[in-house]
Amino acid sequence: MLKPVHILILLSIFAGLPGCTVWRETKPNAWTDVTGGESLERVFWREVKSKDWAGVEQHLAGNYVFASPSGVYDAAEAIER
Repeated sequence: MLKPVHILILLSIFAGLPGCTVWRETKPNAWTDVTGGESLERVFWREVKSKDWAGVEQHLAGNYVFASPSGVYDAAEAIER
């Protein structure tokens, strides 16, 4: 028979296990690796940084708006800029 102290120790051990991860977090490298908002943003800005405008334009929403100190631009004007 388990004593209450042993049960408490086992529960505290098992409560911490779901928080541990076995594998490291994978960073998205392509649009097909995107699983959420943060990874979508990372891939988007990586494409902008590498100046792959065709890839960026394919994934822009129709109502995309780029706001900068020089003005507000729609998707086509933003890609052109």
